[in-house]
Amino acid sequence: MLLGVDVSHHQPPHEIDWDAFAREGVKFAFVRATYGVTPDDTFLEHVGNARRAGILAGAYHFLRFKQSQPADAQADAFLEALEPLMPHVTPMLPPVLDLEDNRFDDQIVTAADRRAFVGMANTWLQAVERRLTRLAAIYTRASFFDGTLDKPAGFGVRPLWVAHYTTRPSPNLPEAWTRYHFWQFAESGRLDGYTGNLDLNRFDGAENELGALTTLDTVDDGGRTDTEGETRMEPLGEVGQAVRRVAATGLNLRSAPKVTASTFMVTLPLAHRVEVLASGIDGKWSQVRTFVNNAEITGFVSESYLRDTGNDSVEALVDSAVSQWHRFSKGQGQEHVAPYFTFVGEMWQELGLDFDGRDREQFWSAAAISYFVNHAGTGYAGFKRDIRHSTYINDAIVKREAGADAPFWGFRLDEQQPEVGDIVCQWRQSRITYDDARVRDKFASHTDVIVGIHHGVAVTLGGNVRQSVATKEYRLDNGGFLVPENNLFALMKNRTS
Repeated sequence: MLLGVDVSHHQPPHEIDWDAFAREGVKFAFVRATYGVTPDDTFLEHVGNARRAGILAGAYHFLRFKQSQPADAQADAFLEALEPLMPHVTPMLPPVLDLEDNRFDDQIVTAADRRAFVGMANTWLQAVERRLTRLAAIYTRASFFDGTLDKPAGFGVRPLWVAHYTTRPSPNLPEAWTRYHFWQFAESGRLDGYTGNLDLNRFDGAENELGALTTLDTVDDGGRTDTEGETRMEPLGEVGQAVRRVAATGLNLRSAPKVTASTFMVTLPLAHRVEVLASGIDGKWSQVRTFVNNAEITGFVSESYLRDTGNDSVEALVDSAVSQWHRFSKGQGQEHVAPYFTFVGEMWQELGLDFDGRDREQFWSAAAISYFVNHAGTGYAGFKRDIRHSTYINDAIVKREAGADAPFWGFRLDEQQPEVGDIVCQWRQSRITYDDARVRDKFASHTDVIVGIHHGVAVTLGGNVRQSVATKEYRLDNGGFLVPENNLFALMKNRTS
């Protein structure tokens, strides 16, 4: 059993210490995104704070039974609330539809009322699941689902988050389910990190099983694709328009400059190139032209998730890292499973070693960075590739302080603002400072390549991240510098320009 919480605006973000929650053993959190057509204005802050504390987050929607708030409008409100996060932020727990009675709504009394409420639920699920290509979970209690709703059919295929406040070892389940995934077992729980009452939850499984729910993807998307595929980008920019790149893990291309389920066209992946035809539309949209799976397509994107392109060597490093991200199925391919372990083997072989991803005691993250850089062109010829991150971290610092020519120089976090193409440095196991790394080239550490910056975060790619080539995010402060957290201690600045 794993411990979790659920929160909304009733728990003000500034009153919660999520790091304290993590120390208490909290592994997951569900955050209310919308209440009917009304967004919860604390949603994004709660999700960001939880994720920074290492707690898996998910979004839920409270279905309101009101004629003035049709289900399709509620679905649009939920999808719009998730727009700043999805697909930009991963991993996320499955979306949740909260089914319960509400004294502020129309009451469910007659058979017609029940049919109308269940119809609204199905409309919302169809819209959200089709758009997100993810199966949603259902939050409810047995007395409401079986009693008030009279056991509607078709819901039991989805994961269940059941509410039952009891000291018994297991909850009452609605008849449609034979097991639960999440159990809200208390509504007035207490944890260090918050002075008020909390809803407390349990997950029925181990941590790897909880992680598996973040990739739950069982809904047919009608043949749409969300991958860039093998495309030629040379035609972009030929007519003198600016070419920019996606700075987030993904960016939704839309048929019109507005967020609704009906305007979604395709998700452009990290670092995808687009030609900007017009910008500043309604203050936040760009009209763009691009290629997806060798087909030309035009639409609208949120321009704050685009970035300008850098010099050729910087973009070559981004392309090298992103190509491996695609090769590892955007972080879903696991190191020890075919064919992914053979890709890890290629990284080791370039360093003269005969390992692969099945040698799971061998950490391959430094081999991955060395591979990224080695395939980024001659501008990085002086990079000191190694099986240890500390070797090239130390080299970058020594070269900087000597004023020597090198593709990277090492800096303290407060000396330089991070940019695309830079490398972030973390210590592992034992605390390391910049001054330690000046005089030592052997210590436990990790590095990631910055491939995008948006909305106060640096998006990175690294190897052996979640046993794959996967993304991570690092916070920036108001001055644009890396926040000194998560064991960060140095920044390797890309000097190839």
